[in-house]
Amino acid sequence: MISLRGHNLLILRNGFVRMKQCAISWYIFCGVVPEQNRNIMKKVLLLVLGLGLVAPSVVSAQVKVKEKVHYVKVKPRVPKYTKVVSPGANYVYVREDWTWDEGTSQWTWEGNRWVELQPAKTWVEGRWTNTPDGWMWVEGYWK
Repeated sequence: MISLRGHNLLILRNGFVRMKQCAISWYIFCGVVPEQNRNIMKKVLLLVLGLGLVAPSVVSAQVKVKEKVHYVKVKPRVPKYTKVVSPGANYVYVREDWTWDEGTSQWTWEGNRWVELQPAKTWVEGRWTNTPDGWMWVEGYWK
């Protein structure tokens, strides 16, 4: 018999440890639980551990990946252009639009175009925003 913080421990021949005057969690931890309850507890423990491994992957699958923001010191100028003719009544004009070119590490102008209207939505123009890190392009979107 061993004494631990005022609790008496008894080491049995089967390797289990029995404690007198201890909480139920110690009995579970030490293995002093009837066989059928021990099997149920093992299944519950495996289920909890399994959920712990699966849940983070499910959560990460739902996270939207944000594109890298590219800052420039000087806002690019819109080139001179002639407004193109509308292809029809169900289109909205996009005056200014920019995309980042990985090859040249520069913003490329792709404005002066028409996009098809989306039902019950309004087009919000893209714009340049000045931040402490430099100018950044905020893409246009449907609202």
